[in-house]
Amino acid sequence: MKPDVTTMVAPYDVAPPHSLSPAEHHRRDDILAQIMAEPPLAAAAPPAPARRRRLPALILAGGAAAVLVAGGVAAVTVSRVSKNSQLLSSVELAAWTPTPAKLDMSSPTGRRALDYCRRHLTGDRTDDPSPAVTGADLRGKIASMYLTSGPDTTLCLVGSDGAGLSELVDPVPAGLPADALIIDTAGGHGNGDASFSYVGGFAGAAVKGVTLQGSGIAVRATVEGGRWTAWWPEPGDATLDDDASVTVTSATGRTRTLRYGAVPFFSR
Repeated sequence: MKPDVTTMVAPYDVAPPHSLSPAEHHRRDDILAQIMAEPPLAAAAPPAPARRRRLPALILAGGAAAVLVAGGVAAVTVSRVSKNSQLLSSVELAAWTPTPAKLDMSSPTGRRALDYCRRHLTGDRTDDPSPAVTGADLRGKIASMYLTSGPDTTLCLVGSDGAGLSELVDPVPAGLPADALIIDTAGGHGNGDASFSYVGGFAGAAVKGVTLQGSGIAVRATVEGGRWTAWWPEPGDATLDDDASVTVTSATGRTRTLRYGAVPFFSR
């Protein structure tokens, strides 16, 4: 019998052997089921010229993405679209603000966003009616938040039109240095005026502010509960690449500036 491709290339894999955990098996099977359930995609217009972005994500057909690391899957994106051909529409993105407002969870906007994010929890406790919420903010019409249920945490973005995405992210590591700034996940979706990118990670207890500055883009991150997150539209040539700057502000008001490409990625 002719060997399959995976068997043929396995000897050349430089990563150490890695067995998926039951949770990772569950997430892999969930993604596959969603991909298989998606209707065929309509023929797309020729893609715009690629822009250089730091995206450690493999975007898969059907609206799913997996952030890959040596030896296995580190985080899984489960993107769901509601009556919208884009994850976040150009109309919603046009109202984006570089400085986030705190999301009032008791307001109609907060309740709608929380309802969507609860219904799109990732991990093994997707039916939790009351996950812990941190880092909830609002940039124009689009809300963002982290939801934690047991050992699993979901990063969720959702627009006022009910379209959004949710992603399983890593737990905050124990013993995080007070001045630490680490990237846990980053990615991008959409085309043209409906193009956007996001980044999230861990921040030590002494980190009180994070600001990203790139070509045509400046965005202040939300920092809370040992995590930070930011997202931004990327129309035209606006982008954050490795040479973008990241300014970290401490509780004492002291600042330090890093290259975006120098911010370390989380490694388990």
